[in-house]
Amino acid sequence: MWVVVALVVVLVLVAVGLALAKRRRLGRSARAQELREEAGARATGVARSEAQARETGAAAERARAEARAKAAEAERLEREAAERARVAREQREEHETALAEADRIDPDVDHRSGESGSPQIDTGPGTAPREPERAAPGAAPTTGDRPPPVAPPSAHPSAPPSAAPQTPTTTPYQEPPAPRT
Repeated sequence: MWVVVALVVVLVLVAVGLALAKRRRLGRSARAQELREEAGARATGVARSEAQARETGAAAERARAEARAKAAEAERLEREAAERARVAREQREEHETALAEADRIDPDVDHRSGESGSPQIDTGPGTAPREPERAAPGAAPTTGDRPPPVAPPSAHPSAPPSAAPQTPTTTPYQEPPAPRT
């Protein structure tokens, strides 16, 4: 009889264990189903985030391409500016050479003074040398006009007169700064 009671107790314990295992399995299945549903609900948000990341990456690549194009354009413009400055410098030198040659061969230019300012035109005996005629202020310069001399800072109207007469000088052409690379 004790054997039958022990056998019944063992069968009851096995049945309870199986019931608990089944219950645990069902609970885990239900939890897994909930997790799948939550993941499914988040899938659209994940897809949207991935699409936004791709769009942002594409925009970044476009911006890089535009920056490369702008950098190439800036380099081209710097080369063009340097070339134009070189041509302008050569033209200025040719202009200055032509003016110097004209002054050298002009019989009306007083070469005795040795000054590097504007030429003095000799108008004949008994008259003072005069400046060459220039275009009226504001008028378009002609090919023979030279730029007006630049007065030194001490020749300012409010400055006190100095003992030595000041001769006006011209400012030489300065090349623009070289482009940075």
